[in-house]
Formats: sequence, structure tokens, C-alpha cells
Amino acid sequence: MSQEEFSRRFKGSAVKRTKRRGLLRNVAVALGNWGSPEAVPALATAVSDEEPLVRRHAAWALGRIGTEGARQALRGRAEVEEDDRVREEIGVALADIAATLPGRGPQQHHLWWNRWEVTGMSTHLKQLLFSATLRDLAGAASFRRGEEYAANGHVTGLAVDGDRISARVLGTDEYRVGLWVAGGALEYDCTCPVGRDGDFCKHCVAVGLVWLAEESPDGAGSRRRKPDTPRVVSMEEIRSFLGRQDRATLVDLLVDHAMDDEGLLDRLVLRAAREAVGGPDLARFRAVIERSVHTGEFVDYDSVGGYAGRIADTLEEISLLLGEGHADAVIELTEYALDRVETAIGYVDDSDGHLGGILERIQEIHLEACTKAPPEPVSLARRLFAVELRSEYGAFHGAAATYAALLGSTGLAEYRRLAEEEWRKLPALGPGADGAQRWGRRFRLTQMMEALARLGGDLEELVAVKSRDLSHPYAFLQVAELYRDAGNHDRALEWAERGLAAFPARPDGRLRQFLAQEYHRRGRHDEAMQLIWSDFLEVPRLDRYQLLKEHADRVGAWPTWRERAQSVLRLGPTQGTSRPLPDSWRAAAGRAELVRVLLWEKEVEAAWQEASGGGCPEDLWLELARLREADHPEDALSVYRRHVEAMVSRTGRTAYESAIQLLRRVREVMRRLGREEDYRQYLAQLRETHRRKRSFLGLLDAARLA
Repeated sequence: MSQEEFSRRFKGSAVKRTKRRGLLRNVAVALGNWGSPEAVPALATAVSDEEPLVRRHAAWALGRIGTEGARQALRGRAEVEEDDRVREEIGVALADIAATLPGRGPQQHHLWWNRWEVTGMSTHLKQLLFSATLRDLAGAASFRRGEEYAANGHVTGLAVDGDRISARVLGTDEYRVGLWVAGGALEYDCTCPVGRDGDFCKHCVAVGLVWLAEESPDGAGSRRRKPDTPRVVSMEEIRSFLGRQDRATLVDLLVDHAMDDEGLLDRLVLRAAREAVGGPDLARFRAVIERSVHTGEFVDYDSVGGYAGRIADTLEEISLLLGEGHADAVIELTEYALDRVETAIGYVDDSDGHLGGILERIQEIHLEACTKAPPEPVSLARRLFAVELRSEYGAFHGAAATYAALLGSTGLAEYRRLAEEEWRKLPALGPGADGAQRWGRRFRLTQMMEALARLGGDLEELVAVKSRDLSHPYAFLQVAELYRDAGNHDRALEWAERGLAAFPARPDGRLRQFLAQEYHRRGRHDEAMQLIWSDFLEVPRLDRYQLLKEHADRVGAWPTWRERAQSVLRLGPTQGTSRPLPDSWRAAAGRAELVRVLLWEKEVEAAWQEASGGGCPEDLWLELARLREADHPEDALSVYRRHVEAMVSRTGRTAYESAIQLLRRVREVMRRLGREEDYRQYLAQLRETHRRKRSFLGLLDAARLA
């Protein structure tokens, strides 16, 4: 599901507030807990998603399922993944799969099973929140950090109100954490960068552990709290106290607090502005917007979560005007806020996209306000067009479709007039033109013209828009796909062939694959196979091998093409590529793709022989060892022990944990061989060799592998 599809499907729904990445993250976790091989195709797609958060959780889920398809998906992504955290998760998942006992089923993620089991029941925190829950949600590394935060007094201001916990956690910055029950499930949020991405962070762990320690008389829920740690504040006690005070005392309390809390002060200012005589005081609202958006010199990465949170609070106060009959005021205020936020983005490290979410929320409120109090169509069209064309951050993207009902024929006609006037100023771009010209203002205007063409349902108008820029091969493919989807295969073939001819030196693989399908449709199988073979030679990998097989099977010629493809793969990773790999990379890769291919074909012994003769990456050696362990235990032991040494030598907690997990396999295999004494000697030697690595030895002791 693309961002555009997500926004369209969940428009006006509370689901949209979780953001696309949050929803897909949750789906990945649920699929991982389900543990069925049926989930692998969806997760294999998700592990290549544009969002690192989604890719990371998809990798985790594939590791839990642990089928051959899951391994292939992880290995394929590992070759191209650039995000450090995703690469680490993929590595852990592959190591877990390689070290898993044969026949062992997927492990369950307790919290998410609780989520499904208790939905619809009257559920409380005490029924959901346990140390195991926190560990499962956060993962081992974040759980450990959370334990340290809890034990060292980083959690302050812990308050409980029914089934909701809130607290502050002192980390790089001061963060607000909330844990609560909703719909029979544990929900959470944290204002830190990780928490705002939707992850259950170390700060959430710390708050949960402190609450568990307070709830448990003997502190069994966590490490015992320090004697001077304040106990949990019960909001029932606070309500009781406030209920006994007179009005003047309460006013003084609130004003005193507002003087020291800018966020509370702004909320009070806006509440007062809403009730101003003669209607909302928009000048006050604009002043608070300006104050919320003000960046100072720069908002760094660690501070952007709190910065975005203040803007979000202001927007929610503005949205309250909708229920009070002031939609016109909301339209004016959201357009002002949109302009101010876009201006501020250049002074914010928004690496995690917090302000993108703020812009989405502004546009949601704006659309809702326009729906309640429709503006004059021509004026609305001009404002939407101006913002959409100038915005570098996608503000009012697709406005013609989103606001079509509000614009009506008059507004759409004005929007089209403005767009076509600008469109006529753009030169056509042909093959060889500078690709940089495609972006910026031209890109936005192209999207606007495409939206108008789709609204009118005119295929030729849409083709005319897309063919205005033919500076890259994918443009030809897009036009070809339009004609194919419309059932005009002759025009589709014509455009695909034009694209291939226009870019003979750097064709797009997708264009070749499209053209091959069209050739097969016409019985031109030899031409189709030559295209797919060229595609394979360009990128000789398992996925292209699978594609080659798919096409060869259509003409009953797979044995011949299989032999040719495996001969190419046996030559190594530089075959067919435009740039040779460095020697160190080539040595590590060896015959990796041929080994993957043979494993995919379930030719395990042949894969072992190719790995032995030409080498392959360590994750493939582990996979081969696992598959051959029952019949070739000595070979498996050699691989396992080599990998253990490599992991311990790398240092770092993640590497050590991978080594510990693999040592369990070593112990099991040596027990089956009756070599318990050899195992004890091996373990003693390992301890002696790495005696200076106290962290590793501590984990080794805790694992009780002796």
C-alpha cells in the first residue's frame, strides 16, 4: 500500500493518525506472531518498503517464520539495505534462522497474542503489562537499556489514572511517556524520536518496569527501586484534593503553573481566544501558531519530537473550533499554519518525518473545515493551486481530486486554466535530456496535470502529459502500461519498443520484462527469451534467475536456459555487471548467487559443493550447515565453530548473542555425536581465548552452556 493509497483509504479515519508506517509495522508484527508461511510473500514485499521502520519489523517477522522463502527474502534485502538498524535486524533474523533447531516452530510475541485474545473484554493494565510483555515489544537491546534507565532513577513524575500511566524519562532530552489500555490492548507513546516512529522504546520499558516495581510488594516486576524513589502518584488522590479546593485557589494553581509551562499557557490562551466576544480571536490564534512554529536558530534531531508535539497540540486546539461553528476561521488558520510550518522546515532536522505528519494533519483539518463551510470555488481553486505548485513538501498534493466535490465544475475549470497556463511554458524533454529538469516545480506541475487527466478519464490526455518528459526509460514503460491496461496491446508494444530503442546502453529492466510479456503474447518467444536473458546477464541474481525460469517454462526450454544461467553464476559476482566488484567483496561473495539458486531448487549437496569450491557469505554457510547437519554433523560443526569465532571477534552485544545462540547448536550436535568431553574442552578454550571480553563471558555464564 503506497502512501497515496493509505491516505485515500483512511481519509477521515483515526487509523490515519497512526501513519502508514505505524499501521504496516503493526501488521508485520501480527504476521510474525501468526508464524504461517502464508505471510512470507507479504513480508517479502514489506522488507523492501520505503520506510525503515516497516523494513525492520518485516525482517523480524521473517526471522520468526524461518521458512526457505523467508530466508531468501532476507538475503535478497541484505545485499541492498543501507539503513544500519535494518541491516542489524536482518543479520539477527538470518542468524536466528540458521541456528534454529530443525522443526522448531515460530516463537510467539506474547503481547500481540494478548491483543487478539482479550479484545472485547474488560481488560486492565495488570492483565497486560509484565516484564515479558515489555521485552517482547522492545526487543532485547532496548529492554536492557530500559532496565538501566529504571534502575538508575531516570523515570520521574510517574502518575496513574485508571488504566493509564504517564511519566517523564530523562535521557538525551526529557521525554514524555504514556502507557494505557484501549480496546483490550496495550497502547503506548513516547515523545522521543524512536517513540514517534511508532517503536516501543527504552523509555517505555523504563516506565513500565518502574510501575511494575511499585505494583509488586517485593519489587519483583523490576529491579528493586531505590529507597528515595517517590511512589506512584495516584490521580484519584489529586482529584480528591482538587475537589476540596475553592474556585480562587484552583485558578491560582493553574495560573502559577501556566507561568512556568509554555505549552499550558498556549492552551489557556487559545481556550480564552475561542470564547472571545464577537467570535474567536484569530490574532491570538495566529500568535500562538507563530510561537509554536518558531525554531530559533535550529531545531536539532533530539529536540524535533517535542517541537512537533507543540505544533500538534496547537492544531488540535484549532480543530476544536470546527465543533463550535467556526469552520471559516479554521480554513484561514490552517492555511496560515501550513505556510508557517513549510517555512520552518528548512531550520529543522526532520530526518524522521515528524513535520510531514504535521503537514498531513493541517490538510486534514483544512479539508474538514472546507466541507463544513464550502468556500467560493474559484477562490479556493486559486489558493489550492498556488500552494500545491510552490510547496516542496507535497502540501495539497492531488488537490484537484481531493477537493473535486467542493470545487465543482467552476472551481475545477479555474484550476485547469491555471495549470495549463503554466504547463505550456514547459519544454518537452526527450531521450538524452538532463534528468535534473524533471524535478521541483516541473514534477509538481506534471502530477497536477496527470490528476486532471485522470479526473476526466481521458487516456490520450494522460498519455500526452506523460510523454512530455521522455528523458528516462521508465517514462516509456508508464505509457506502455497505460495502453496495456486499456486493452490496446498494439500501442503498448509500440511504446515499449520505442523505449528500448531510445536507451540501448542503459535500458530499464522493467521495460525489458514488459516487452518480453508482449512478445510472448504474440508468439515471438525467441525474442522474449533474449530480452530476459539480457536482463539476467545485467543482474545475475536469484530473482532474475527465477524470472528466467518463469519465461523459459512458457516455451518448455528451461533445462537449456538453466545450464547457461548456472554457468554464468559459477563465474562469480562480476559476470554481466557493468562495474567489477572490489577484490575483497568478490572474495566474500564467491559463488553466493549460485548457492542461493541451488538452495532454492533444493539441491543442497550441489550447493555445498559450489560453496566449497568457490566460497560464499557466512549466512549461506550457516544455512548449508543447518540443512546438512543431520547427515553431515562434522561439516556443520566446522561451520558453526568458525561463525562463533567470527562473531566473538567482532565484539558487540548483538554479535555476542548470535554466538551464544550458535553455541547451543554446537552443544546439541556434539551431544548427539557422544562428544560431550570435546564440547567442554572447546568451551574452555573459547573462554581462555576471549578471557578479556567480559561482556561475552557474562552472557556465556548466563546462558549456562557448560
